[in-house]
Amino acid sequence: MNNNYRARTDFIVVHSTKTKSNENLSAKDITLLHRKEGYFHNAFHYIIKRDGTIEQGRPEDMSGAILPINQPLITNQNSIAIALVGGLADEGNNLDTNFTFQQYASLRELVKKLKKKYKVEVVGCRNAINSKSCISFDVQAIVD
Repeated sequence: MNNNYRARTDFIVVHSTKTKSNENLSAKDITLLHRKEGYFHNAFHYIIKRDGTIEQGRPEDMSGAILPINQPLITNQNSIAIALVGGLADEGNNLDTNFTFQQYASLRELVKKLKKKYKVEVVGCRNAINSKSCISFDVQAIVD
């Protein structure tokens, strides 16, 4: 099987773009940034903008490109990646919960839809996967 395509979906992994609150990147902006970094496409499957708009990044059936390669349980080949635009404090490089209510509402609805579609019961969150978390809130509290 081609490693670029996901054979199954076991997890939904929530990330952030690690950007300040005044940076409202679109999926197209992130695709351009990721291509400059050497990715083939946007590393995320879905982007949730500051106003709650959900945009498609890479196609759902394509493997993600955001998780560390040595991850044994949650991998790019068995997860869908969602990124919320934001997550970086305006005054520096510290992680921050600068996400909007609209983003949280859209995240909840998108996760609900994906969990139903893929029969996924557990939502993985990056802070449970990697100590270099780019999420600064309790994902489970938002989506459950």
